[in-house]
Amino acid sequence: MKPDGAIWCSLLAACRVHKHTELGESVAKPLLVLEPGNPGVYVLSSNIYAGAGRCVDVARIKTFLNNKEEQEIITTKTYLTL
Repeated sequence: MKPDGAIWCSLLAACRVHKHTELGESVAKPLLVLEPGNPGVYVLSSNIYAGAGRCVDVARIKTFLNNKEEQEIITTKTYLTL
């Protein structure tokens, strides 16, 4: 059985609970390939980094999400004006 997004996401959540930052990074990579639009992956990753005191990584993820959200708003407004 090949793991799907739900299995990878469960493993990522377990990494957060048990504070396994390095394993969480390894789990997030294939999960982002499977589900690049899933914001939960970014939130869990940010929470893992926050728990490890890696504020720079938390800020990097939050900046990425904010930029992504802005781009989606611009795309939606452009589509609605056509």
